[in-house]
Amino acid sequence: MIAALTALLLAAPTGTLTLDRADPVVSVTIDGVPLRLRVALDQHAVVELNPDAAARLTFLKFERDGGAQVGRIAIPGRVARARLVVAGRKVDVTASSYPRPCCTNVDGEIAPDLLPFAELHFTSPAAAMPTRTVSFTMERSEDLGLFTRARTPGGPVLLLFTLNHASTLATGAGAAVLARGGAGRFTTTTGTETRAFGIPRPVRTMILDRPVTIGGFTVASLSVRTADFRGDNTLPPIPGTATPPADIRVTARTPAPQRAIPAVTFGRDLLDACPDIRFAVPTRRLTLTCTLP
Repeated sequence: MIAALTALLLAAPTGTLTLDRADPVVSVTIDGVPLRLRVALDQHAVVELNPDAAARLTFLKFERDGGAQVGRIAIPGRVARARLVVAGRKVDVTASSYPRPCCTNVDGEIAPDLLPFAELHFTSPAAAMPTRTVSFTMERSEDLGLFTRARTPGGPVLLLFTLNHASTLATGAGAAVLARGGAGRFTTTTGTETRAFGIPRPVRTMILDRPVTIGGFTVASLSVRTADFRGDNTLPPIPGTATPPADIRVTARTPAPQRAIPAVTFGRDLLDACPDIRFAVPTRRLTLTCTLP
């Protein structure tokens, strides 16, 4: 038992990897090939590579996997086991790649809990003096990546974090929960968000007339992917949408609705108030030190 405990302690990650919070990029090698990977709090448990970066890894044995689903769009994917080296430390990872680029200005992305360190420190030295600290114990799922569970007046949500996207974003089910507790209403403002595989998705702005506090952050407005993971939840009406006449019948077969995933992802609109972010790798503990709202 003592030998097993000693081996476990020796295998435990050590040290701190310090990253620029505004551009959290780490230099690594995979298969001896140098790569620049963005450390993404919302990434899944893989090293996701752009197609051109994956093509340079000629010694990896990529195999087809189940691919990914973005809305109604299915994207075929490939995966391979690989040895990643960062700062002289080695770790075995799963590399994945899809036909569309995943990431701009880097070769790919890596989740923070895949890196062989005890702690990751995202820091912004020039930021204002922080005044409060909030911590979250993160979980991991195949659908979402890293997330935590949070309570809101309208019900529970799954909370994610990203430093790579400007706006806070909710799925259809997540928006329904916030709308119930915060008197949510849609505005006429629409746009697109590109969060995965280079595919732009339509979003609409929701205003919460009663701002909702989630995990210590106040959310007054957010973007909503109204068609994604809504399940059978009801959303507020869309402004200017006419009600169809009662005698119109829809006879075409329509796809079954996606299951409900009540997720909300905090973007930089909220996280820019947190110049110091630490992620404890062994425990998946995320600690944000922020200024007062």
